[in-house]
Amino acid sequence: SWISAGVTSVDLTGASGLSVTNYTSSFGGTSAATPIVAGVVGLILDVNPYLGWRDVQHLLADTAAQNDPGDPGWFNNGAGLHFNHNYGFGRVDAAAAVAYAATRINVPVEAAPLTNSEAVATPIPDNTPAGISRSLAISGSPNFVAEHVEVTVNVTHTFRGDLKFTLTAPSGTVSTIGSQRWDDGGANFSNWMFTSVAHMGEDPNGTWTLN
Repeated sequence: SWISAGVTSVDLTGASGLSVTNYTSSFGGTSAATPIVAGVVGLILDVNPYLGWRDVQHLLADTAAQNDPGDPGWFNNGAGLHFNHNYGFGRVDAAAAVAYAATRINVPVEAAPLTNSEAVATPIPDNTPAGISRSLAISGSPNFVAEHVEVTVNVTHTFRGDLKFTLTAPSGTVSTIGSQRWDDGGANFSNWMFTSVAHMGEDPNGTWTLN
């Protein structure tokens, strides 16, 4: 059986709210997650106000707790961080994040992104699970550490919801950057950017493959 747990929070007064008691226990989703994480970030910066947004991002990923461990979507990326396309790095852990913030050293200044591109004139096979793949080499300093990976595509297709995009890093980590969406009957992807954080902490140097 499925058990749904809501977050208890103050509510709008009387009939304007979700409950006439001025409190609700059915508050959830991103509406609840965003202020919770913002509050944790406030605690982090109270302990170490010298952290920047990239430091906080790494810190939250490094200390996240693996929720729903029975879900088959969990994997460890090339940097040893657990990741799940349903849950990201997991549930924010305020105690662990605040403790780590006290000794966290700032990450280096953000480097210019490593890029490569290719003009591909190849038809997409219909109803073929293997699809088509293209590989590109990324080369930079051996000290580089991935944070965000961005893939921009131009695809001509009459029903783009049929398409699924996966990205394989040099480490072997496979991230789904675009899922199939059966209710998306639109055509084409024009300069469409997909972004993934599944490769955070990995060495980006080497061959990346887009399927």
